[in-house]
Amino acid sequence: MKQALRLITLAMLLAGCASRIAPLNTAASFNLTPPPHQPAAFNPLGIWIDAQKIESISFSANGRRLCYASHTEGDSTRRIYTSRFQDGKWQTPIALPSQPAKKHQTFPTFAMDGRDDIYFTQGPPTTHKMARYHNNTWQIEDLPNPPNASIEWGITHTTTGLACFGGPTEDSQADLFIARRTADGYSPATRLPEPINSTANDTRPYISPDGDFMIFESTRQGGNPDLYVSFSMDNGKGMKWTAPLSLGTTINTASLEDGPWVSPDGKHLFFRRWTDTGYGTGVSQIYWVDIAVVHALDPRPLDT
Repeated sequence: MKQALRLITLAMLLAGCASRIAPLNTAASFNLTPPPHQPAAFNPLGIWIDAQKIESISFSANGRRLCYASHTEGDSTRRIYTSRFQDGKWQTPIALPSQPAKKHQTFPTFAMDGRDDIYFTQGPPTTHKMARYHNNTWQIEDLPNPPNASIEWGITHTTTGLACFGGPTEDSQADLFIARRTADGYSPATRLPEPINSTANDTRPYISPDGDFMIFESTRQGGNPDLYVSFSMDNGKGMKWTAPLSLGTTINTASLEDGPWVSPDGKHLFFRRWTDTGYGTGVSQIYWVDIAVVHALDPRPLDT
């Protein structure tokens, strides 16, 4: 009996230690030198498949899995690919299996609250709904519905189960909504107030695992989407934020920038940029840059 108790105690200690293991060093895992203050194209060897139009990239909480969406020129069918860091290197990505009549699978994100699930948007062009890939099975996630929610974009979670996502409003604009995971799904969604949401399109957020800041795409300046950041004013509860600030000309260009994600080691911002000024034209690539460009915009007092 004592031996059994010792083994149980040891297992609990090991589990606790494992949960506190630092995430994988992203740059080192790809054997890449990270860019400092100017974004650079993220081109890891052997990772991109259908690489003409990469949609977005996301990493798991421990940094040992990644997923992205892409499609080729002349074929609008989006596919999601996933890779695992194993035996000291990233494995060749594999495509998630497709579902009948679900032409688009895009905007994938990993859950950050301990589950190894991949959330993504799927469906025909006119009706995109959130789904997840869990234990090798497809599940349509019962998200809280904002008004007219025939379309849902890019859900992202904190470690405490707070969820933020984009959805349409009654005036046909896209806004940001927030909810919390419950035992049977999600709490009712709440539309984030101004100035987070504007009269323009505000959608596809990334919220940091601790809820301290949120990066999202917005057309509030007119033209193509740009990336904006806002910082929590309620200790990560998700309802009070600083006024959004543009990530500036270092990140935002006349082209399109969207799909933000921060590496699990907290060192790098990833995002998508089109190489042409028109939406969906040219080649889209993933870029990365030092996360300092985000934290430099934090307007809060140092004791916040």
